[in-house]
Formats: sequence, structure tokens, C-alpha cells
Amino acid sequence: MINLKHVDIEAAVAICIANGMKEMANADGELHPDELSVIDGFISEIQAEFPNLNINQSPLDLSVIDSEDKQILFLQCLTYVALADRVIQDPEVALLQKYIDLFAVDITPQDLIRDLGASFVAQYKDITACRDTVVNIGKEFGLSEDKINQILS
Repeated sequence: MINLKHVDIEAAVAICIANGMKEMANADGELHPDELSVIDGFISEIQAEFPNLNINQSPLDLSVIDSEDKQILFLQCLTYVALADRVIQDPEVALLQKYIDLFAVDITPQDLIRDLGASFVAQYKDITACRDTVVNIGKEFGLSEDKINQILS
């Protein structure tokens, strides 16, 4: 799941991210249950911290995404949603690129996908029983075998 501990966010930022995630889930025209599950998990996390939030009644307000850390978190959260069904569609890549361009951050959609893959692979660093599967999934994220082995060692 998304680790909110890396960036200190306030309620308005959490609402913006949740709305961006919803936009991503709709980007390819189909709401996949796994995408909705990621969004629901995020909303549960932020409602534990901000119990009075009403995300459904709030518009997407990008003005609160006012630092590079918040921009990267926003983009990472959208990437989680895009990859939840294990297939990233062209409209999802286009939406990531739209926000990358808007924020003027030095990252690509492929960087975001690889970073997410590296985080996934790192979770299995000490587990050897399913190493081949983890390596194959890492490759699906666009990681080289050398990079995967580096992460796992």
C-alpha cells in the first residue's frame, strides 16, 4: 500500500490525491475492481488520520500540491492505481504525463512505473521461495534483471 509516512500531508492534499486517483481509475474508461481497491485503501488510511473528511464532495484542487515531494507522492499514487490491474493503458500514461508536465518535475511515466516495481521487488528481498516470480514481475515493471538482482541482494 501507499506509504504516507514519507511526506507529511494535510487533509486538503489527501483529498486532492484521492480525487486524482479516481481520475486515473476512470482514465481508461473501465473501473477495475483492483483499482477501486487501491483507492478505497488510500481513503481508509487518510480517513483514519482525518476522520471528518468528505472526499466525495471535494473537487480536484491542484493548488495544494505545492512542493516537489507532494507532486511526486501525487504521481506515485496515480501510478499505483494505473498499475493495480497489472496493465497500464495509453490513456493512463497520458494522464501521468499531463500531471508531470503540469508540475514540471523531472520524471517520466516509465520512471514512476520502474520505481513502483523496485518497491514491490524490495518487499521480497529476504524471501527466496518465490524469487523467479518476483524477478518476472520486476521485469513486467520494466526493471532489468541486473537491477532486480541488485535490489534483491
